[in-house]
Amino acid sequence: AISSRGDLRSRLDYAFECYDLDSNGYLTEGEIAPVLRAMYTLLGIQHVQDYPPEEVAKDLMN
Repeated sequence: AISSRGDLRSRLDYAFECYDLDSNGYLTEGEIAPVLRAMYTLLGIQHVQDYPPEEVAKDLMN
């Protein structure tokens, strides 16, 4: 996979670009919340209301 090639910096830059949807050089709550929601789904977390992705994203950004 492309994500497993290159040095650590290249892989981190690639991952950042995947999440920085508007390519402004910053990650926002709005860009992180959908990623968290997808992670919840993959992990089978059912009680999203206990840890809403939007609130978790806000906490991560502060």
